[in-house]
Parts: sequence; C-alpha cells; structure tokens
Amino acid sequence: MRYCDNNRMASSIHGLNKRNLIFLVIAVIIASAILHGRNLPVKPIAILPPRTITYTVSSGDAVTIFFGGDTMLGDAAMSLISKKGYSEPLSNVSYITSSADVAIVNLEAPVTTRGKPISAEKARLFRQHPYALTALANAGIDIFMLANNHILDYGPEGLMDTLKEIEQHKLAGSGAGLKEQEARRGIVMQFDFTEPHLSSLKVGLLSYMEMYKDYTEKYRFFSGPNSPGVAALTEDSLRQDIKSMRPLVDVLIVSPHWGDDYKPVRQLQSYFGRLAIDLGADAVIGHHSHSHQIVEIYKGRPILYSIGNFVFGSKSSMQYEAAGGEKRRFCCGMPVTVNIDVMRRAIKTVELIPVLTNNYVVRFIPRRPDTGEAHAVLEQLRRDSNINNRNFEVIHAADGPRGRIAF
Repeated sequence: MRYCDNNRMASSIHGLNKRNLIFLVIAVIIASAILHGRNLPVKPIAILPPRTITYTVSSGDAVTIFFGGDTMLGDAAMSLISKKGYSEPLSNVSYITSSADVAIVNLEAPVTTRGKPISAEKARLFRQHPYALTALANAGIDIFMLANNHILDYGPEGLMDTLKEIEQHKLAGSGAGLKEQEARRGIVMQFDFTEPHLSSLKVGLLSYMEMYKDYTEKYRFFSGPNSPGVAALTEDSLRQDIKSMRPLVDVLIVSPHWGDDYKPVRQLQSYFGRLAIDLGADAVIGHHSHSHQIVEIYKGRPILYSIGNFVFGSKSSMQYEAAGGEKRRFCCGMPVTVNIDVMRRAIKTVELIPVLTNNYVVRFIPRRPDTGEAHAVLEQLRRDSNINNRNFEVIHAADGPRGRIAF
C-alpha cells in the first residue's frame, strides 16, 4: 500500500500554483509591453552629441520651420516623372517649402539604385533615384526624417546609399543610421541672426518609428548596437533622448512615424505623444497614416498626430475609394509651418496647410484645394480635434485658407 502524505501533496500543489501564478504574471507583463509598444527596461546606450546645422536668417521676429509628411518620388509617379522630370510632382507646392527658413519632410523610400528587396513577403517596396533627392533639395528641403517603414525596403545597402546621398547633397537625415547610436542621434537647427544683438536660436529634432510587429520580427527594420536600421519609439528611448537633448535647445520637436494607414488615432499614439510632452518636448508632429489626423493641445503644447502625405508617388485602394466628391477630403495632407518667436524662444503659432494629395485626383502633382474645400477641411479638423475657436482660427492667406493655432 502506497503511503500518501496529504500535507506534502497539498504543499506541492500550492507551490505549483504559486509558481504558475508568477509565470502568468510575468507573461501578462511581457504581453502588455508588446501590445502597447512600451519596451521593458533595457540598458541605456551612450547618446551621441546631436548634429548641429547652422542657418543664417535675417528676420529677428520669428523663425519658420516647415514639416511635410510622407514624401516619395517614385513608384506609380514614374509615369509622370519619366515624361516631365523629378521636379514636376513638386511644382505646385515648392513655393511653400522654399519660403520657410528650414523645410523638413519624411523621406518614405530609400534613395538607391541597388540592393535587394528586404523580403518577398512585403506587400509594397519603394525606392527612388538619386535624381529625386536633387529635386527635393532644389525645392528647398533641408532635412529628411528617415524613421519609417520603407527606408529599408532595399536592405542595408539601400539605407547606406540614402545616407551617403544625403551627405553628398549637403543635407541632413534624422531617425536612421548604421547602428542605434546613429539612428537616435538628434539634430539641432541653430539659427544665427544678422542682427548682432540677437543670440542664436536652437531647435532640436528627434525622429522615431513605432515598433510594428512585422517590422520588429519579420523585416527587422530597427537598429541595434551594431546593426543598421531606424530608431524605435519606446519609453526608454524617449526618456533618455529627451533628457539629453532638452538642455541643449530652446525648442524641442519629436516626430514619430506611427499609427495605421487611413485610420483614426490609436491609444498608443496618444500615450507616446503625451509622454513626449511630459518629458519636455514642445511639439509632437507625426506621420504615416497617409491622411491627416486630429490635433490635440496637451498641457498647452501641440500634438499633430499625422500630417498625412506631402508628395507621395503611390496609389492605394483607399485613395481610389475616396477619389470622388466629398470623400476626397479624406486624402488631404496637412503639412504645417511651425513659427517660433525669437524673443520668447517658444512656439508662437502652428499653421496647417491643406494639400490635396489623392493621386486619383491630382495625378501625382499635389496642389492646394480650392477655397471652399480647404475651409471645409479645416473646420472639420477643428471640430474633430475639439479645439476651441480661441486657439484655432481659419485664416485667409495669399494661397488660400490655412488653420492657425496660437500659443
């Protein structure tokens, strides 16, 4: 007859349940971190000093920085470009970029003629010829945000070529590099004034991409300690990078590539956008959704969740569905100019500029909508964003209606 110690058995079961409970709690924490895009604690990397780029400006009242969304001169737009050249898609909007003191866009494809597709499973693969970068530079664009889900479409070679081309054009890139330190390296725009009594104004820029599952596990877009890629949007990176950059600049702007195509703002965007402000950013300007999203004023600072496309040479079924009538507002880009008060060393206004970007309508040459349509888009954005009229007004500029948010 087998002897059974009930107390020992009960103790064993209790211990097993306790161990299982511990493992379950750990599993839930890990799953929650992955689900919400919030990384588990990792060892901080040594932050590189930001790259400083100096610009000389004559006006001492305000500095204007233009931000344009997803930009790519290739893919379906080659039918136009092959006939009329790389500058043609920019012909209706280059006056906006060239009139700013600095112009920044999200460069949504590598600049390369070589490399292999990163995966046969990736649905959309983009790249653009070096001539595209020349056209963008000629349009007055100075800085390219590179932390996006296409910059490694043609592998590390494509990224390396892009970085090389940007340097050769004497421009700057933010958000990608040959290793994590380089990808997370910030940019400082230093504005020197011709008036001798004014000290330099410094504006910082940090760029990241949301840690989408496929780009983390399958395509491996994110940089590592010794591997090329983009800067990952995580709590740790935001905390460390903003802490390092904040004392060096008067104004700090964080620009994430996040959210879903043609969809409303997700909770993850709201979480990271507000976190960036809490940590010391003066503005958050996002992109990726291909259409504009709402604006939030959080603690007196703007979060522009997505400014949509700028000059993007692709077509999509969503654009096709939105091509007619009232629905075409759905594919309006919303580039912005950030106007910084020189004396206050703070953002004075943000101007939102509706640009019609639906390629089934504009045939790869984005343009400003007519007055009535632009006004309707801006009023709808104000209502959706729940911004009161005191902060948000529609102004009638020389090129048509713009939305102005004052601070």
